[in-house]
Amino acid sequence: MNELNSAKFAFLDIYHELKPENRCRFARWVGGFAESEIDSLPPTQTEETLIQIADTLRMDIEPPGGKLPNEITRKPEDEEDEVVEVDEFLYPDNVLKETDFSTSECAVCKSKNINDLEMVSHSMSQDELTVLFEEIKDFDVMVDIGSRTGCILYAAHLMTKAKEIIGIEIDDEWCKIQDNVVQKFGMQDRIKIVSDDVKSEKSKKILSKADLTIMNNPFQWFSKDNGKQDFECILKNLKAGSRVLLCHIEEKDIPVTLGDYLVETTPENPVVNGPDHAWIDELKAYRIFKVLEKTN
Repeated sequence: MNELNSAKFAFLDIYHELKPENRCRFARWVGGFAESEIDSLPPTQTEETLIQIADTLRMDIEPPGGKLPNEITRKPEDEEDEVVEVDEFLYPDNVLKETDFSTSECAVCKSKNINDLEMVSHSMSQDELTVLFEEIKDFDVMVDIGSRTGCILYAAHLMTKAKEIIGIEIDDEWCKIQDNVVQKFGMQDRIKIVSDDVKSEKSKKILSKADLTIMNNPFQWFSKDNGKQDFECILKNLKAGSRVLLCHIEEKDIPVTLGDYLVETTPENPVVNGPDHAWIDELKAYRIFKVLEKTN
């Protein structure tokens, strides 16, 4: 167990030992203390580089960062009508609040009835990326499908020893943005951006050698058929025994039967003070799978 997790568990033990009537006051005190400390604490080298990358990306991508000016997305039928597409890597809450973009709206014109906007992120936050590659790091080839800003690729380069880190992205503009970051931060030794459809022969060859394939809900907002053809192509071309990470996507929204291709290996029943704690904390929206052997 690392030092950070030990500190989390010690804090929770103290909190739950308090009498119920004292917990609220204690929580407010902790919140105030933490808020005053955050700005004075220096980030780690990895965090600082990710912050610099986000700063670079924001030069080309306006808030809230969910999509490019000319990019067309398709809101799923079960999403709220007024949902806003954001990017948690580029514009986390603390950064978004410093912009002119409002995160709330008036439900009744000229009234005080203000509602927070419903938001969906097409990216992972810096905290999620950090924990992800603390939990999963033993792989040689990683593929991120629909890599967009490339944040998963950059974090993998900084935090793992992977020999090949590949982003497959069909949008040429996103590919140019990623290539610029890769060049600026000297990551071209292990990161490669592939501008192509995931169903192409080139992409199939890449998928067939991946040890870890990441899909951060790449099709639900961007494909007419919810990504059915894409999912089938991807899953059929992954090598047996490799791992697949699905992020921010529910099984009901996946247009194929996962059990035909994958077996889930997400830790079962993780507990707050256990070794798999991250899967009910920062990684609670994630599921990890192993690719099954192909059957005739």
